[in-house]
Amino acid sequence: MQKYRLRILTGSIQEAYEAAIQLICEFAGCEVVVLKVQPNHVDLVSMIPSKFGISQVFK
Repeated sequence: MQKYRLRILTGSIQEAYEAAIQLICEFAGCEVVVLKVQPNHVDLVSMIPSKFGISQVFK
């Protein structure tokens, strides 16, 4: 656990992160179930096809 979390994921940065994650998931054939971009972290639940590993999708 980090000692300090910077609150930088707001405004246009938040929108850019959401769009980038959606794009990556679409490209990899994944389904985004839950995506919440908080000011200091991102919560993501996605359905990844069994032919891929998590590390392969989010390199």
